[in-house]
Amino acid sequence: MARAAAARPSAAEICAALEAWLAGAQRMAHARAALAEAAERVPAVDAAREAADAARRAWLARDVQSADRAADPAHWTDDDAAVALDVHATFLEEEAVRALRGALAEAPELPEAREQLAERLLAALHVAEDHADADAARAIAEELREQVAAVPSARPGRARLDAALAGDGTVSLVTDPPGAEVLLARFEERGRRMVAVPSGTLGTTPLRDAPLGMGSWMLTVRAPGCADVRLPVVVRRGERWARVAPGETAPRTLRLPRLGELGPDDCYVPAGRFVRRHPGDAAVPTLWGWNEAFVIRRFAVTHGEYLPFLDALLAAGRREEALARAPRMPPGTPIVGYALEGDRFVLVPDEEGDTWQPALPAFLLSPSDAVAYAGWLGARTGLPWRLPTEIEWVHAARGADGRRYPMGEHLDPAWAQMRGTYPTPAFLEPVGTFPTDESPFGVRDLMGGVYDFVADPGPDGPTFAWHGGCWVSAASIHSFDRPRRAVPAHRRGWSNGFRLARSAP
Repeated sequence: MARAAAARPSAAEICAALEAWLAGAQRMAHARAALAEAAERVPAVDAAREAADAARRAWLARDVQSADRAADPAHWTDDDAAVALDVHATFLEEEAVRALRGALAEAPELPEAREQLAERLLAALHVAEDHADADAARAIAEELREQVAAVPSARPGRARLDAALAGDGTVSLVTDPPGAEVLLARFEERGRRMVAVPSGTLGTTPLRDAPLGMGSWMLTVRAPGCADVRLPVVVRRGERWARVAPGETAPRTLRLPRLGELGPDDCYVPAGRFVRRHPGDAAVPTLWGWNEAFVIRRFAVTHGEYLPFLDALLAAGRREEALARAPRMPPGTPIVGYALEGDRFVLVPDEEGDTWQPALPAFLLSPSDAVAYAGWLGARTGLPWRLPTEIEWVHAARGADGRRYPMGEHLDPAWAQMRGTYPTPAFLEPVGTFPTDESPFGVRDLMGGVYDFVADPGPDGPTFAWHGGCWVSAASIHSFDRPRRAVPAHRRGWSNGFRLARSAP
């Protein structure tokens, strides 16, 4: 419209401008079509994830004993279905992300595409973290930061994306009695072991959405007249953590054991969420479980603790049973390490000349012997002692964060008595010799010493298995997640011992 002809664009220039405008409109149309395609896939992704969770919950609900898992492949049907649904959901998610990247390639200035891509990357980050795939999580988080930074601050989802990227969460906790102090420590890897590094206090209970960063934490809950309680907590990205059991909506109150309720070597494990299967395989997501409160002994039962049981059998006139329950190899073979002197048993040298110390964990005993000992101790103390169940043992060993071993993701022979601890073969050490062999709940000697018998209820009576590591084996080969073959009730071995547990109020 300029008056001077020289100031007006040429026809060719006008055509080029029109073509550029049309091309931009076409790119925008293509971008919006790609957005619609991605949006159509999101419900299918969410549905597949929910179906996978439902299949995994069904797997947990059956709570089949370890012996059945080893013998019955059908037990894994729900778990296999969950894995397949996870794979399908990941495929759909990747297709949605590709569509969003295509939209941004067509129209980089389109804010909706940038925001939706950030949302899908955030969902992928949750999955990578749930699979403990650290490499994938780092790569996704780096791209997510770039995409979130490019989302205009005025967009409605920008603040939520910023908060999710930071990852901070909250913790709510109610205790009985109230007014308990909550000491805070963060689990950090130092020297390849997970160490609880003090981080101050979180406040006093009740806590309502107290801010806490994502990660693995140890809360030590302390109140006058009560025993200190260790409460490991994992705050996932942006999570509002509370002690809510599956199928419930109201948070559980944490009851603090009163002074005198626990013995000096009783480790209290509060009811709570824990990782039932180690998420070391990136193709398998974390499998969470829930346990009710229980108490487990810090150490395995020792010879010094087992001898009074045999003496009590003698005093009750049950001499044959006492002889049968003394340490030996197969039934009917001579007693090893013990001898009957008058009306009591004593420790004597074994066939290799080693005299067993009272502080050594008791071995060459069977699950049946362990159950009988637990019943005798229960009658003597008035407490319902028994063998721990398999998932109780795993919970007590791992805490809440799903670590591979009680001391973290790594295991060194210097930390527990196992094969390789000493340059030459050595005899079994007394309980508590290795302070580094300790779980988040204070349970000791789980990866060295003797294997622990565990017992799960079954239709025909309890089924027995074993967990952990021992002094004559490379403990690193014994993952907590491998199905356990049933152990006969009469099985005995130099590597097998037991510790006791009981349900808590």
